[in-house]
Amino acid sequence: MARIAREAQRGSALLDVLVALLIASTALLSVLGGVALAARACREGERRTLALIAARSEDARKQTVTYSAETP
Repeated sequence: MARIAREAQRGSALLDVLVALLIASTALLSVLGGVALAARACREGERRTLALIAARSEDARKQTVTYSAETP
């Protein structure tokens, strides 16, 4: 009887370890997914910023301003 109880406890301990591994792997995947999402959002923001800078630079190149002594 004691032998069966030990085997049941051993199986229960293995099940506990497997459940803990499942929870830990799910948490790790969630964190990594969040990091990947944040990196993608940052990259898209950087791309938009660079496009805006390029557009303003192009607009600035197209503008011609003549300076004279009378213009303050």
